[in-house]
Amino acid sequence: MEEFFVSEKYVNKVCKKFYNTNFCEMLKRERMWAARGFMVSKKTNDLHEIAELCGYNDYSAFYRAYKDRFGVSPKNIK
Repeated sequence: MEEFFVSEKYVNKVCKKFYNTNFCEMLKRERMWAARGFMVSKKTNDLHEIAELCGYNDYSAFYRAYKDRFGVSPKNIK
């Protein structure tokens, strides 16, 4: 965030004011909806590729985040 000359505290304050959540949660939510969009559109069947496209280097972290967000395994969407 140094590139934009704003502090993490300020970004979280603005996110909380306008979106009622912090920046990390907002980012995770957007990543998960992007992942779901990739799965539904069937542009790729590789869950590891979808995880990478959504910013996850570790598939297990993606898997846990997806299951926490939607209550089902990403494998069940296929």
